Amino acid sequence: AILRGEARKVLGWSAELASERVSLSATDGVHPELGYRTRVRMAWRVDPSGRVELGYRARRSDRLVDVPGCPVADPGIEAALPEVRAALGARARGEGEVLLVAGAEGVACIVTPARGAPWTLGPERVTIAAGELRLSVTPRAFLQANTAVTADLAAAVGVAAREVLPEGGHAVELFAGVGTLTVPLLHAGLSVT
Repeated sequence: AILRGEARKVLGWSAELASERVSLSATDGVHPELGYRTRVRMAWRVDPSGRVELGYRARRSDRLVDVPGCPVADPGIEAALPEVRAALGARARGEGEVLLVAGAEGVACIVTPARGAPWTLGPERVTIAAGELRLSVTPRAFLQANTAVTADLAAAVGVAAREVLPEGGHAVELFAGVGTLTVPLLHAGLSVT
């Protein structure tokens, strides 16, 4: 609904056109409501004895809710959580956050303590496949967490660019994440800043 609203506002599409062109779809048999997040930010705390809490902050609170897993996280992230817990227990004390991103090469993870230097687990970069897009990202990269939505967004931008902008024209890409919008603009024949 949000993406359709943005398409209506920014591109001037009618509600019918936005509904026709923007949809959430399941890919590779994955239910669109479960296992879709390829990027997850979690909080952690390790007490002096090495006991690890890893999870999310309670709504409107700083209270950490320890969770054994996350059903909306990509299965690769779910599988990596025991390794993350073990590494936190062995290497960390205090609290901080962990960013995980799942891709073709596995799960890249950066652990950022509230005090001290960040450290990594897994590959430094992974490749995210979203429709025709192949994006090489680090855990700190700004990207959509849902590859089905990313693919739909990129496709919609490509279609709109071909309809609205002349081939060989110029676009200024202000979103400037990892290429989600830049790549389809380039494929539409535009130069992009």
